[in-house]
Amino acid sequence: MKNALLLKVFGQGFSNNRKASFYSLHSVKINSSRGRWGSCSAKKNINLSYYLVLLPSRLIDYVLLHELCHTREMNHGERFWSLLNQFTEGKALALRGELRKFRTEI
Repeated sequence: MKNALLLKVFGQGFSNNRKASFYSLHSVKINSSRGRWGSCSAKKNINLSYYLVLLPSRLIDYVLLHELCHTREMNHGERFWSLLNQFTEGKALALRGELRKFRTEI
C-alpha cells in the first residue's frame, strides 16, 4: 500500500523535474500525519502525509520539492527559498500560500 502511494505521489509529474534528481536523501516514509504535509530530518529522512493525495498535482510537487530542498538547506532562510524558487519557476511563496488553503482532512 505505501509503495503504491509513493509511486502515485512521486509519479505525478515530479519525475519530469530533472533538476531535483541530484538531491540525496536517506529514506522516504508515508505516514498519517495531520499536522504537516511533509517533513525532513537532519538525517535526510523525508516523511510525507498520505493526505498529500488530496492535493492538486502542482501542490504535491511543491511539497516534494520543498522537502528535497531541506536536504540541502535545513531552514527556511533566504538560501532555502532561493533554491526552492529555482525548481518552482519563482513561485515558491505563491504555492505556499495556495497550500495553506488546504487541510489534512477527509
